[in-house]
Amino acid sequence: MMRWVFGAACFFLLSACGARLPTATPPAPLAALSPTPSLVPSSFPNSAPAPTASPTQCPRQGEIRQDSVDTSAYGRDLPFRIYLPPCYEQGTGGWPALYLLHGLGGDDQTWLALGLADTADRLIKDGSVPGFLIVLPWQRTGLELEPALLEGLVPYVEENYGALPGPTWRAVGGLSRGGGWAFRLALRYPNVFSAVGLHSPAIRGGDLAALPNWLAQPRWSGTPKIWIDIGDRDSLLPAVDELTQALETRNVAHELSISPGRHEGAYWAHQLETYLRWYGQHW
Repeated sequence: MMRWVFGAACFFLLSACGARLPTATPPAPLAALSPTPSLVPSSFPNSAPAPTASPTQCPRQGEIRQDSVDTSAYGRDLPFRIYLPPCYEQGTGGWPALYLLHGLGGDDQTWLALGLADTADRLIKDGSVPGFLIVLPWQRTGLELEPALLEGLVPYVEENYGALPGPTWRAVGGLSRGGGWAFRLALRYPNVFSAVGLHSPAIRGGDLAALPNWLAQPRWSGTPKIWIDIGDRDSLLPAVDELTQALETRNVAHELSISPGRHEGAYWAHQLETYLRWYGQHW
């Protein structure tokens, strides 16, 4: 049996990030996931109106809130933090949403510890990227992340935070093990996200073996856009080379970026602005 290959563990930073929201009414549950993915285009619309407000001139900072989705059907609830862009409350047309997954040993504060909120504020306010939501789920032990995120978190964020529906307005990314999850979610369910970022990804060997079957799905249409980045001294570089060869063999379009660095927080923090610019260019 193939196994996960992991690099260095992510780090933690405890910080005050806003009061917990009052519990919102969860959306009606979708059909449970089956071995054949059940998230068909009819469940996730392909288009939605474009946002009608831009926060680039807003003097206020973005905001971090805490919330939780009732995903007890998949083992336990799914806590998450969400970044709301500057002057979020003034938006009238809805917001694109980026879902960022942490690595092994991390939690819903991992990306914040890298400087996510300050970087997003600066790029949005100076007009480098449009305003968008950033959702940071916490993959806890005992939680089936795949159905919890797709059947629980995505619909919840769209109902309660004004995230625009449809793959055009959704992106997913992750670092280390989170990058491996992002790869699985985006390739197995290509109708859900329009872009996926794999940051120093730890890809499960079984997922590489399953790639031909995923690409053979009737609804595979060459989306989502795939970007892979990794440090030139990262221990996972050989595994990423295997991943890119598998994609090239099957004519799957993707971008690869190798920059100076190791499998560590310092590398991801240095790359953070590049990450957000890449996601933001799709909106």
